Amino acid sequence: MKHAKFNAEMDSTNRRVEYVLPIDFLSWSSHEMRDRLEALPSFSDNHRHSIGTRTPHNARGSCFFPSNAEKKEGNQSKEEGKEVGNVHIEPDVEVKNYLHKLKKLMQSLSTQIVQLDMNDKSAVMEKGFSLQKRKGQIHKSNRKKRNKKEAGDSGAKDGEDEDDDNVIGNNVVAKHKMLKRKRFHNFTETVMAHEYLAYRRLDRMYHRACLRFPEVDSNYNKPFLIVSLTGDLFLTGQVLRVIGLFLSIANGLIDADIVDCVFDEEYPHLIPTPPVPTLGMMAGEANYMTWEGKVKSILTARNTDRYPNGWNQMSTLQRVKDWQAVVHQEIARRWLAQGLDKESGRLVAEKEWTEGVLKPWAKKANEQLSAYRTWVQSKKAESKTAVGDSQEADAAGEPKLADPLLPTTIDAAVPELFEKVLFHLRKIDEKGQWPSTTLKRQLVMVSTNKDAKEDEKTESLSMAHMKAKSNKEGRSSAYAFAEGQGGASGSFSVGYMPGGINKQPKSNSLFPELVQAAFDLETKLFPSRASSTIAINRNAQFRPHTDSGAGAGQSTSLIVGLGTYGGGELMVEGEQHDIRYKAIEFNGWTQRHWTMPFSGERYSLVWFTPKGCEGMRGIDIEFEKS
Repeated sequence: MKHAKFNAEMDSTNRRVEYVLPIDFLSWSSHEMRDRLEALPSFSDNHRHSIGTRTPHNARGSCFFPSNAEKKEGNQSKEEGKEVGNVHIEPDVEVKNYLHKLKKLMQSLSTQIVQLDMNDKSAVMEKGFSLQKRKGQIHKSNRKKRNKKEAGDSGAKDGEDEDDDNVIGNNVVAKHKMLKRKRFHNFTETVMAHEYLAYRRLDRMYHRACLRFPEVDSNYNKPFLIVSLTGDLFLTGQVLRVIGLFLSIANGLIDADIVDCVFDEEYPHLIPTPPVPTLGMMAGEANYMTWEGKVKSILTARNTDRYPNGWNQMSTLQRVKDWQAVVHQEIARRWLAQGLDKESGRLVAEKEWTEGVLKPWAKKANEQLSAYRTWVQSKKAESKTAVGDSQEADAAGEPKLADPLLPTTIDAAVPELFEKVLFHLRKIDEKGQWPSTTLKRQLVMVSTNKDAKEDEKTESLSMAHMKAKSNKEGRSSAYAFAEGQGGASGSFSVGYMPGGINKQPKSNSLFPELVQAAFDLETKLFPSRASSTIAINRNAQFRPHTDSGAGAGQSTSLIVGLGTYGGGELMVEGEQHDIRYKAIEFNGWTQRHWTMPFSGERYSLVWFTPKGCEGMRGIDIEFEKS
């Protein structure tokens, strides 16, 4: 039987990464536990590469919480008076409770198997796709449709399961469980929340071994923890930031609900997590379960009885074990290279990172966590608000504030320089002519459908992404969202675009007076600039993102806010900028940026020159005279 060509990178079902963590990263903050943690017994929890009797493929223990087989082995060794060696030696109760808390913390950072919520459309959709893939229905669907059409049978065919009351999409049933993925956008600088790549699995995170390296430095007898992380695919920097967040909570620098904050896909702000030094990270292994089933051989070196052939020979396992020992020792050597701090006795490398990275991050993150808690409370209050009360407020003309911290009074004065552009912007909206927004651009905007049911007003990123990817709906109406406050909420572009004459924005001919006034405003704000393109937004609160599409490879952007609004500051890499009638430049292509909540009427103009439009000046566009 012929098989498709094997790709070691693409065909991996999951990957494991290890981090060699000196105990100093945990013991510095706990005076009561310091001596006990530094005296932790060494152990190696490595069934997969152990040499000797075959280990069943489903056996495993973790940290200082051994499997039943390990407990039995340890008890038998003690009874016979034998040396325990690498068998688990359990510490005292207090240390064990502390380690148990660390274990629970690691689990909170991992993806968990949960009961399927049938009201969660994105979860049901994901489960349906998973079941379809498993049953091969995706590839067979067209053939089944043809068979049904030819047979003239609209019902279930022989051999197929009939629908029941719990079935959704002929696949998903209420009793199903699922592995609930998390969005790791706050654990990398390269992927944003609205990107599907951020939606990842972290199957397991645990304390895999506790080792000492007296051969590296005889004066340092503290243990190194080997932290293991297994997932489907790791984003750039993800492992380092997961470990960093774990340490910040474990050391009491921030409360545990920061985990809810960094994984909340509805929270429209970026909360970057602190990365630990790269020198502690090493590759663990890659698994190829699908291919192992095809070729009936072990493709990842380990001690298992699943298949008789493959990389499960004792000689292979010994080489893997020797290689791991060499890498662990080299990492320990690098940690110890700078020596110990004379006053505290801590590793210099650990102390420099804790004082220079972790503590400054925690100070800012605590402020961000406080803002997140306020946001959560405001969302709960909004959901509890009676429909009648909100209707009365609308009838009275009372504006709804997007955030309780926003100002209640707003200065409506307009600087003379901006009057002409603002006049044309308002004119377009008053006539109901604000252009629709593409679904891909809508992905990076916080959008609430004002005509939908209460529980469907805010669409999950997963559902929005699938719509944008499938292109089932070309564009969304600018007047369909609550953010418009009675007017339009959306974004469109004017000026030149790459791709030739047929790719130019239709808005150039629809709003010539606005186009001319907007490009003229740029030359007055920054006389040295002459951009080719402008993105024009109304009541658009953008999620953290970097510009892509037509904005790819663009020059430095210029942005300014107009209108009668409060809040709505621009965040660029965590720095807040008030842009209301105050233009600033930033690199929208490489710098992550987003919009703070606002109330009122908010317009913004963003001037830039995308790759392919160099030398084209929007201010030179000629319009036919009517």
